[in-house]
Amino acid sequence: IYKALVHLENVEDAKVPTIAFTPTIDKKTYIQHILDIQRHIIEGDLYETNYCMEWKANTVLDPIGVYIY
Repeated sequence: IYKALVHLENVEDAKVPTIAFTPTIDKKTYIQHILDIQRHIIEGDLYETNYCMEWKANTVLDPIGVYIY
């Protein structure tokens, strides 16, 4: 990787594809999760949360291009 970075003449030479991400849960499930969290807040079960959801992309990446970009 180091040699490839050293010999890369121009940042524009790095190839970074457009990546389409898709969520791993559907909108209905997401909304249900948010409603469940709101209910727990109202009931006093929690006062703070960090809700995260996973996204996926099917692609092959050039690690040097991603690093430079």
